Amino acid sequence: MINQGLELKVNRNETFTIDYSLSYPDGTPYIISAKLENAYIVLSVTNSLFDQPGRYSKRWWLPTIQPKFYKTTPTKVEALTDDVKFIMFEGDLVPQVVDVIIDNVRKFMYWDVNTSSWLEYYPVRIVKTFTKSDVSEWKENDYLYSITLVDGESMYSGIKTIFTELGYEGDYTLDQLIEILSSAHPEILEGIDLTSPLYEVITTYPIITPTSLTVNADISRRF
Repeated sequence: MINQGLELKVNRNETFTIDYSLSYPDGTPYIISAKLENAYIVLSVTNSLFDQPGRYSKRWWLPTIQPKFYKTTPTKVEALTDDVKFIMFEGDLVPQVVDVIIDNVRKFMYWDVNTSSWLEYYPVRIVKTFTKSDVSEWKENDYLYSITLVDGESMYSGIKTIFTELGYEGDYTLDQLIEILSSAHPEILEGIDLTSPLYEVITTYPIITPTSLTVNADISRRF
């Protein structure tokens, strides 16, 4: 893989990894809001932004494992004192990320209620390895890839709502709900991407807008 800024050039059947840490130009880390209950990072690859015959489009859903905060911009403080551990949010005290200088080094810290200690906050990191299997689907062509933070209704919630509206009762796992509906009402599930963790994407936050991904020939075939 060749990385030219955000633009990528890869060879067919090549295994490669993208690894991005999300920070603003001034070094401030990207913080995911705790208001997002079902947040995922979606990595998309397509050969066209428009629906058309022969269009290739695939998405990979990455979980957000970084701590989330209701305040998404760090608060500048002079020191790590008790009065900067929390902020008030909708009547509750919640932790925040603070921007502080420690031993002449700029750091971003937050009070962790589980360990009762200050921990360093590191930028959101996006890591995705594309296997030969993934890349073999791509032709020698120009593609676009994008990275988006999304939030919405979970697949379980959406499918359970359909299940209940049809008059069914009982506690079932998502797989069991899908099996029941597939057997009794297969038409209801048509058009629903059951491989997605979200039934409906409600909000989107672009991280990397559609950017060039060039796929070249499989170099192993030249020898």
